[in-house]
Amino acid sequence: MYTARIDERIGIGGFRAPLWIAALALLVSRRPDAIAKAQFWAEDGSVFFADAWNRGALQSLALSYAGSFHALQRGVAALALLVPLRFAPLLCNAIALGIQLGTASFLASGRLAQAVPQPRVRLGLAFLYLALPNTSEIHGNLTNSQWHLMLLACLVLLAGPARSRRARGADLGIVGLAAFTGPFCVPLLAVAALRFGMTRAARLRAPLLLLGAGAAAQVALLLGRGIDRGEMPLAATPRLLAEIVGGHVFVAGLVGRQGLAWLEAHAGGVALLLWIAFALGGALFAFALLRGPVELRLLAFFAALVGAMALAVPTASWPLLRPANAANRYWFAALLAFQASLVFALGPRHPRALRLAAASALLLLPIGIALDWQHPRYRDLRFRWHARRLERAPAGAEVAIPLNPGGAWVMRLHKR
Repeated sequence: MYTARIDERIGIGGFRAPLWIAALALLVSRRPDAIAKAQFWAEDGSVFFADAWNRGALQSLALSYAGSFHALQRGVAALALLVPLRFAPLLCNAIALGIQLGTASFLASGRLAQAVPQPRVRLGLAFLYLALPNTSEIHGNLTNSQWHLMLLACLVLLAGPARSRRARGADLGIVGLAAFTGPFCVPLLAVAALRFGMTRAARLRAPLLLLGAGAAAQVALLLGRGIDRGEMPLAATPRLLAEIVGGHVFVAGLVGRQGLAWLEAHAGGVALLLWIAFALGGALFAFALLRGPVELRLLAFFAALVGAMALAVPTASWPLLRPANAANRYWFAALLAFQASLVFALGPRHPRALRLAAASALLLLPIGIALDWQHPRYRDLRFRWHARRLERAPAGAEVAIPLNPGGAWVMRLHKR
């Protein structure tokens, strides 16, 4: 039987070769068209690749978008210029899936043995990460691969020390990339600072410096740009807080986005269910924060910070964030922390009532995994045909290429 192992050569090891193949098959099976009919998704093409193509790779690396720097997306888009245009989406999607595979492998690795000593439990957590319900928005696309990078960087901060120079270099590379990819460097900096305060480990000094530099750059950029929601009010209320978090994290985390949508459409008194889920899930989070191993406490703290940021500076008002199909990317860290807290609550030293409640909740999880396994497929917008259009266009011409989701996004490339 294959079990998790440490692979210090790359720093994020944890799978033997057959498990890597199985994990890749799981990821591809959730949205086969990410590989079989690869297309750009939203900002993948309309922003990151278009900027690299039209302005040049080096110039595009310094550009910001939506109030943040995005080193990961900009770097991959620049790399995609090296392949024929028809293969560029495939390269971007493959790298996005690779980041997900690396995160799963890190979860299974011995680097987290202090928090989760049993290899089989770590392997189970890696599977839960790969099969997590309510994650269709962040699966297999470059734009939202920053959420997986965010989690991987957090795990690096929580893990035991790397034992080789190459592994330490990989750790710094992951943290440094995360520091300049989106606004998540701010909660990551908080986690790193707490971790350093608890351990005084010299290995955390370089990550602290990287995250501090990234946070300073990202916050300065955001303050200089300003927070712009147009004329849309935030409309925040305690009731909506309970319904948003209770629905997206504690209900959809067990029965999936599809299950939550069904409950919203067919179940009477669904608001009461969401409030109950919020109260029970919040109590579980509080238990994990008070009684869990330090790594679980910091993961729950990190998830809470990311969720608070999403609610404080959203792209939409709170009423628009409540439905099951709204912005599930904001709750990714909280979903994983919730699953980890449920697994922790199964521990034999915990009260019997808590263990029974956690086991009962986890019995619902196969429903969510099954309902949300197959992510909605993208429309076939004939990307390769549009790539040939650009090849045949005269020099200087602009070619508009429709993008998913739904053909609502457009990538505009100038023929060179």
